[in-house]
Amino acid sequence: MNNNKITLLQKTFLQKLLMLILSAAFVLGLAGCNNSANDDKGGQVLVTSIKLDKKSLVVTSGDTYQFEATVLPEDATNKTVKFTVDSKDYATVVDKDTGKIKFNNTGNKEATVKVKCTAQDGSKKTATCTVTVNLALPPVFNYKGFDFITAGPAYDCSTGMVISWHSDAAKNVLEYTDANGENFKNTIDVVGTKTTSDWADKADFYRCRYELTGLKPGAVYKYRVKTDSAVSDVRTFTTAKANNDTATDDDKAFNFMVLSDLHTPKGSKSYIKNISDLLNYSLQNIEKDDTATNKTLPLCIFNGDMVNKGQTYQQWNYWGQEPSLAKTIYAFVEGNHDYYPYKNKDRVTDTWYLDCVAIPNAKDSLFNKSITTNIEPTNYYFIYNNVLFICLDTMMMEASKMSGEYETSFEKQKQWFKEVVNANNGKYEYLVVAKHYTFINGNTVSDYGDYTDWYKIFDECMVDFAIGSDEHTYSRTKPLYQKKTQDDSTAEKTVGTIYLTTPQTEGSLGTIVDRKTGGLSAFDGTEGGCGGLYFNVTSKKMTMHLVCANGKECDTCTVYKRDRSGFKGFGN
Repeated sequence: MNNNKITLLQKTFLQKLLMLILSAAFVLGLAGCNNSANDDKGGQVLVTSIKLDKKSLVVTSGDTYQFEATVLPEDATNKTVKFTVDSKDYATVVDKDTGKIKFNNTGNKEATVKVKCTAQDGSKKTATCTVTVNLALPPVFNYKGFDFITAGPAYDCSTGMVISWHSDAAKNVLEYTDANGENFKNTIDVVGTKTTSDWADKADFYRCRYELTGLKPGAVYKYRVKTDSAVSDVRTFTTAKANNDTATDDDKAFNFMVLSDLHTPKGSKSYIKNISDLLNYSLQNIEKDDTATNKTLPLCIFNGDMVNKGQTYQQWNYWGQEPSLAKTIYAFVEGNHDYYPYKNKDRVTDTWYLDCVAIPNAKDSLFNKSITTNIEPTNYYFIYNNVLFICLDTMMMEASKMSGEYETSFEKQKQWFKEVVNANNGKYEYLVVAKHYTFINGNTVSDYGDYTDWYKIFDECMVDFAIGSDEHTYSRTKPLYQKKTQDDSTAEKTVGTIYLTTPQTEGSLGTIVDRKTGGLSAFDGTEGGCGGLYFNVTSKKMTMHLVCANGKECDTCTVYKRDRSGFKGFGN
């Protein structure tokens, strides 16, 4: 055998053997590297993954959830984890080691929170869960019997009245009769509607409402409501006297009150006491007035902001305890606090307001078929004696602004206003408009621009008083016509509209002083004063009185009845 050939074969074998040895060493080296990756200096096995029992979760505010984390590999040396959240506004980590987390949402819409679980062995492995936190389910406000029993105006208060109340039963009976009668001669079965209102709390009741018709003009009626298990206290209302050709001067005389901005919370007796005090002060002043032929106060217009937070039923329930509801007709005008945000900030609702107040409902009784504009029921009108009252909802436009419908809704409201005036032309001697947002505050046009929006219409149909609120400060303008001040009203000549801003009913009763700022202002009151307005109405004039602390009269003005025969209606 050739020795050179053997040597070559040996060399080739040795090379292959060397390659095998190197390959084996490489594989062993990789394995060693992998083992070292799972060793933490002390030979510990690190975490390679974390998995939570939920990748996403929906909870309700107030809920607590216990997360479960699966840590791999099974033989990981340190399987400790830590839970955190990205928003402490909506979640609280009760136990960071076990994953017990409580969720909270006091906002106006649903919120999102990310829950993070992190390995504590230095591997930096994590897992997350996205949690949607819904608003809290409203607590149910339960009560027995009746609540918020009130009488409100019908379109013609000489023959009609609206009675509204809350009941714990669906089947109710409304009883009423002339106040001189010993027994309740008239009984009406009323089936309540289960309320659907909810937000900050939820009340479990039936809303009941009935519009009485065929009543006697100028009569005092008593009424009560019943169920199979309860009977309410007896309450009263006084119908208006008929304003017709046979009506005497005494028939037309009456008094009414205007209050606003109580912002009542629950449980504060001083708030309700202010209403009673102001009504009593006004009645005392009327009693002392030798020129007043009528000494009663049958009607009160509450010009918005009955409560502080319209979404809280307990505040409405507290309002329902006001004693004057048992003997006074209340015409409630909607304010911004009476609306409230619903589900999110871009939507508002007024369901509590509509559930509580007694106002005429165009869907139930079209008093004038010539009023065809379909508008929110929070805009309404009524006639009491010789005065036409038109109540406007200005928050309706604020709500519409959010959806870009301001011009359309406002134009609809103005058209409805004109139709109301036309339909009642010749049936009244004075015209009063009330809405919550003021027209003019002090000596300047209100920031809301409402005077600019309305003055041409008011000038044409000869509005006597345009009453606003919201500013919490009393003010009165000089008579205004075509944006210019006019002489004070006289029996011989009355031109223009007086624009009033009511003081707040909230707070301490105090004297309101004129700051004498001039301009459009006849009286520009000091801030923070508490008070109300009462009006004496006769066949010849209407006089406004500002009543302040201890019944003191702080301001007054008069408009005389004017000749309206020249006004044939809008568009005529």
